[in-house]
Amino acid sequence: MLTFVGSGLTLALNLVTGILAARLLGTEGRGELAAISSLALTLSWAGALGFPEALTFLQSKWPAESDRIVGTAILGVVPLGVGTVLIAEALLPVAFAAQSARTLDHARLFLLVLPAYIGLNCVWALLSGHQRFGALTASRVTQPLVFAITLGAMWAADAFTVPGVLMALAGSYLLSFAAFGGWLPWSIGLGRPSLSVARTGLNYGLRMQGQTLGALGSARLDLTLLPAFVAARELGFYAIAVSIASMVVVLFGQLQLVVFPVVARSTDSRGPALISSTLRLVLLASTVVAIVLGVLAPWLVTLVYGNEFAPAVRPLWLLLPGIVFWTATSIVASGLQAANKPGRASTAQLVGFSVTVIGLLLTLPQFGILGAAFTSTASYTLTFWLALWLLHRHTGFPVRETFRLRQFGSDARWLAGRLRQVRQRSQRAANDDASSSDSAPDLLK
Repeated sequence: MLTFVGSGLTLALNLVTGILAARLLGTEGRGELAAISSLALTLSWAGALGFPEALTFLQSKWPAESDRIVGTAILGVVPLGVGTVLIAEALLPVAFAAQSARTLDHARLFLLVLPAYIGLNCVWALLSGHQRFGALTASRVTQPLVFAITLGAMWAADAFTVPGVLMALAGSYLLSFAAFGGWLPWSIGLGRPSLSVARTGLNYGLRMQGQTLGALGSARLDLTLLPAFVAARELGFYAIAVSIASMVVVLFGQLQLVVFPVVARSTDSRGPALISSTLRLVLLASTVVAIVLGVLAPWLVTLVYGNEFAPAVRPLWLLLPGIVFWTATSIVASGLQAANKPGRASTAQLVGFSVTVIGLLLTLPQFGILGAAFTSTASYTLTFWLALWLLHRHTGFPVRETFRLRQFGSDARWLAGRLRQVRQRSQRAANDDASSSDSAPDLLK
């Protein structure tokens, strides 16, 4: 529930900042912003070498070693961050071949914040592995909240520019990393960095790297390659389509942060049962949300972002079916990771990545953003079914039983029952507070 509420808040904040950027920067400015921020996010995930996922796994398996894991994580962020910045600066001229010199300069400065991106991901991973879900939710909401507040102040001061927005985004990551990264050692503990922890984490992370790169390629390669093929205006349309479709991922995909550490720590049948029920609920809920977004898209895009962004509707329609499978893939991958099979998760993602690369090379020159959207959906769909098959093959996961109709009904009844319990506890707490208030005068006497 905490994760879902945090995802809803993050979605709302991202929607606000996306609307402000689209309305005040226009199609070209929004496209420039999307290209730079997407490249930074892609490179930060690739440059982390699977280190955050390894931290979650180690924290779940070795809870007694928490302080040493934290110390190793803090030390590991430095070389990963510096190395990613150097590689990013070298790749930038090729990645932004179709962009202006001004956009290139803006990107060079912004990429210096990549260590904070990697560091914040490591903080989230440690909180997830330690099952500090309240702190995890707070840390994930803080970054978009700071960004939204800063953009609001810039809007009020009539100082809304692409460099200003990029500075605000960089500042939100730096502040969030400094705040929660500084709080983490105090909360969990800080021990001496451990060579054995680093070696085990590196081994796990490298096996995870195929999944990380494959997932990045499938999710971000379209926005990463588009600047080399289309103008900033077309990028703006596609960025809006991706932003709206990603609402599904933001709402439900973050449940992997709960599923992964809980299943990794479990030693009985409750782990697979949790994956089954979560997968069913995510598929059902994300399908409903995707249908609603698709129906409302023609009206929603023009109302929220303006008439000039109407061409974003068609790529959005093409993206939505794939987004449902992409969201569900995160749950399936969590099962493989928790079973210490990150290499199998990597296999599924790398196959999807190959489909993305070939599809984009074939479709981008002729079909532009529509080709990118179609390719993404094809890749997401294939990745989900392949990952599910690998989970069944290597862990015995009950695929047929998972998708029986009666199981969907059982999950719905279970969820309704849990919500009733939460409501009843809230009512009892409110009644107790009221009783305490009523008895206060007697106690004073």
